[in-house]
Amino acid sequence: MKTGTNDFWLKRLFRSNLFFLLVLILLALFSLSLFREIMRKVEIQKEIENLEQKVTNLQNRNAELSALIEYFKTDEYIETEARTKLGYKKPGETVVVVATNTDNINNTAKNTSAENLPKTNWQLWVDYFFN
Repeated sequence: MKTGTNDFWLKRLFRSNLFFLLVLILLALFSLSLFREIMRKVEIQKEIENLEQKVTNLQNRNAELSALIEYFKTDEYIETEARTKLGYKKPGETVVVVATNTDNINNTAKNTSAENLPKTNWQLWVDYFFN
């Protein structure tokens, strides 16, 4: 007789509105938790892709810098730098310097006019604030 009464209470419990509401609330909570985990996984995957892209960019940059370092170690680079920056030349060579800015040549001829004389301190301040 006890099994019949237990079945009766179980059937009554499963058919009640309170049980349905409780199951619905639990289902909603599980769905919300699942949704949050899926969104978190998507964000982590995006972050992984961004980091992989950064790694690829840094590896490419590292390869470029390594090639540049190897070039800096060559005799050709050392010779070029010595010629351009230090003015060295090989024995028997003649160095010719070509002026690339002709404005400087023209300005030196015009410096004798009064308008190109250095400005006084107060004129510099006026130019600084109003020009």
